[in-house]
Amino acid sequence: MNIIESKLQFKGELEKLINENVYFLIIHHIAKEFATIEDIHMWHLEAGYLGCGYNEYIKKDGTVYIGRGNHHGAQCFGHNSDGYGIALEGDFNIETAISNEQYASVIERLKFHKLVFRNIKSIGGHNIFTPTDCPGKYLNVRNIVNDAYKEDKKYHWGMKHLVSLRKKGYKIHDERFDDYITRAEVFAIEDQRRD
Repeated sequence: MNIIESKLQFKGELEKLINENVYFLIIHHIAKEFATIEDIHMWHLEAGYLGCGYNEYIKKDGTVYIGRGNHHGAQCFGHNSDGYGIALEGDFNIETAISNEQYASVIERLKFHKLVFRNIKSIGGHNIFTPTDCPGKYLNVRNIVNDAYKEDKKYHWGMKHLVSLRKKGYKIHDERFDDYITRAEVFAIEDQRRD
């Protein structure tokens, strides 16, 4: 999975999310077949927002773009400070299937954010939080949520250290753990050294 930190210029200062106060992971679609993160940013600027309202955006090829990241979103009325919004490329009122790459990425990102935001109460489509047809009638959110809650043996013991280092401000985009000197060992050592 490729994660790209966007270089978006917001029209004002964004307020940081408080991890302990994030209770909801909210799934969206962009209601367009294709778009770049820059397209979304422009649409949201034109709508009067500070810029891209989604915390993350996942393209059909599975690439993840960080939009607002760990800042208040502009993506779900009433839940911009206690929700984290992940938008999917596509219009799932027309498109009847999500790509395998996009599906795998959204599952991995939801699992990751369940570790980051320890007080998650619910994962769901935008439409369970506010009246809307987002994320589209053909996106099977129930399967996504079920798969996000499945125990996953792929989660490595080093993930908790990676999450901790990210919380401390380290920029780590690659989630590989089993290099010759494993990244997990480096994360664990550095995490313990910093405490």
